[in-house]
Amino acid sequence: MKISKISIAIAFAFLGGCVTAPTTPPSIAFNYSTTNAGGVGIVQVFEMGGNTVVQIKNLQDKTPLFLGEGNVEMKYQAMGETAVLPGIVRKFTVVSAGAWAQVTRQSGVEAAQAAGKIPPTAPLKAKPLPTDDELRDQIAAMKAEIASLRKRMGQLGAEQSQQGATEAPVTVPEAKKPNYAPISSVKESTTLRVTFKDNSSEFEPRSSLARKLVELAEQASEISVTGYTDSSSQNPASTALAKGRAISARQFLISNGVDKSKILVSYKPAGGFVADNTTKDGRDQNRRVEIELL
Repeated sequence: MKISKISIAIAFAFLGGCVTAPTTPPSIAFNYSTTNAGGVGIVQVFEMGGNTVVQIKNLQDKTPLFLGEGNVEMKYQAMGETAVLPGIVRKFTVVSAGAWAQVTRQSGVEAAQAAGKIPPTAPLKAKPLPTDDELRDQIAAMKAEIASLRKRMGQLGAEQSQQGATEAPVTVPEAKKPNYAPISSVKESTTLRVTFKDNSSEFEPRSSLARKLVELAEQASEISVTGYTDSSSQNPASTALAKGRAISARQFLISNGVDKSKILVSYKPAGGFVADNTTKDGRDQNRRVEIELL
């Protein structure tokens, strides 16, 4: 497992609030084991400067969820292809595009290495030293990325002070096929159901429904969004899917001009079926969000 000197310098500057690369690199420990790392795109997980750092391929194009103990969503700061979680996190789940990976800290690794009970990480194979021109280009690129990160951190701080929290953007894909059915329509409320593909949290109402949904949502005084799965038992994956589906529907409404203060989100990781879950057609109907407009 390896990490470039430039990545270390950028991460250290981010964590320590220092633009100049340190003369002594911060302590790094690869103490984590990961299940299904490839499914989520995790390259490596390590400790650095008292924080937990997760390197994810093409992180800038994704909006992953980090779930801690009790499946509570964790805040993180994105930095290139790395996500920095504050503090040393012993166990968490990463959810992205319907896939999930479990990350667990292996206790005692550092102590065993220090005592000589297990060998230290094998040294990296020597590579040719870069030329002066290459070093200047790398340093310039590093400074530019650090400046961009510091600017973004300043913007995030301003937004948090004004709003109290920063919401992670959720990409709303274009509609692909009809996948909804009205559940009920009464005088003072309307409930719509939108289904999902297996292991997916992408909210994809067809264009006619999208227009109707936005129109009704703008007129409603309160909107309740509930996410469901076709799982019969609760587990980290079903919890992340149910929550991700509800959040995806909420973000769709917000991105189309609906006031977020009147949207309430909840989720049910298991059960709550509306069709026979032992059949494929039934499971297709049970993977859904229900949107009630009052």
